[in-house]
Amino acid sequence: MAVLSTASLVSIAASLMPLSEWARNQNDCVERTVAFKGLPDKVWSCNGGGD
Repeated sequence: MAVLSTASLVSIAASLMPLSEWARNQNDCVERTVAFKGLPDKVWSCNGGGD
């Protein structure tokens, strides 16, 4: 049972890695964005900013 529980935790942690990388990239982009002043506009810009 302990092996199964540990394997499940490792699997969950591994599945969160892409989300962690995306969040790190978003934070870096928001910090570097100077064209917009408000946080929502910076996030919008970092996520593609429309068409």
